[in-house]
Amino acid sequence: MAHSVAEELYERGLNLQAVFQFDQLPDELQQRIVQCEPESAHYRTLILLGNGGSRFWQSMQQHRTKSEQEADPVDNYFTRTVENLFDADSDYRIIYPGNHLLPLQALGKLAGWHHDSPLGLGIHPVFGLWFAYRGLIMSNTNITMLAENFDIPSASPCVSCDEKPCIKACPAMAVTLSEFKVQPCSDYRLESASRCQSRCVSRLVCPIGRDYRYLEAQMAYHYGHSLASIKKYLA
Repeated sequence: MAHSVAEELYERGLNLQAVFQFDQLPDELQQRIVQCEPESAHYRTLILLGNGGSRFWQSMQQHRTKSEQEADPVDNYFTRTVENLFDADSDYRIIYPGNHLLPLQALGKLAGWHHDSPLGLGIHPVFGLWFAYRGLIMSNTNITMLAENFDIPSASPCVSCDEKPCIKACPAMAVTLSEFKVQPCSDYRLESASRCQSRCVSRLVCPIGRDYRYLEAQMAYHYGHSLASIKKYLA
């Protein structure tokens, strides 16, 4: 597959790209993926795509169709983008977005994208907390993803962060060194005067990747969805 596919993905905001040889993944990861998607064992490569910063959101606003403005616009836009770019390659399969709990974070750790953070979110050494996994694709076509134009440190940025502003800023006291407390966070977000309904106060004060902070509308969209889930399942 042409190198221009990777370049176009990058232009559409999918600026985190990693390719794995499926048979070279750790056995546990292979088994977890096959359990979710039995057909994945028939593919040679696994392509992990993500976005760092707001470029993907801006591209979606510019290019999405009317139908994608309704339900699941982010996932629908990602899927259409991949289908349009991979249309010459019939031997691929999108396995995320989907209904299975695939080990995205474990793959992100292999790619050097993901370190654990006190907020319960993965933290990227460059983009900080402002990155997300967008897709996982199986393919039998050789494809070269774009090399990142920055050096990724191997250590978590949280290790060298002495101040830990995320812990001090959390109004629900849900962010701690030992664990992220889901219930206090959820309870606080449900309060009528909560400051975390459309954003996370602790996430905003993290010094890593500040230049890549999501746009206000982007934050409001994602936190609106998570708040709706809290109301549905935990309230």
